[in-house]
Amino acid sequence: MKDKPWRREQRFYSFSTDLPTRYADMDTERHVNNVAVLTLHAEARSRLHLALFGRDEWLARTHALRPAKLQTDFLEIAHYPGDVAAGVSLVSLDPHQYTLAIGLFQDGACVGLQECRIGHWHEGAWTQLPALLLDRLQRFGLTEDVQ
Repeated sequence: MKDKPWRREQRFYSFSTDLPTRYADMDTERHVNNVAVLTLHAEARSRLHLALFGRDEWLARTHALRPAKLQTDFLEIAHYPGDVAAGVSLVSLDPHQYTLAIGLFQDGACVGLQECRIGHWHEGAWTQLPALLLDRLQRFGLTEDVQ
């Protein structure tokens, strides 16, 4: 991901939300620690899901929609206090899984990138995405993955 410079541009992302950093997120060097950064990525994904599926449907599905693969690049240091602008785009979709690209930005700089492939887990196996979720993801639309 970090070898795709356009992913470091906030305008690439179809969905955006502001996320606060917390005092408890700081490490001993007064930087937002890596675990907290991973949590910011997860929160960005969750907020997109809430926006796409609605609260009741998303909360009903949290047990079944699971990351199948996660890749994170830590690019810059995030600081407390200060919000992080998170962007999320859908970069691949098929009946069994989808991939979200997430970018975190603070003070105009891209501080982190993540790609998360998500699948539907049911009764101990990966299954097709439920029709409602697939439809909402299709309507949200793919963001072109610039080469």
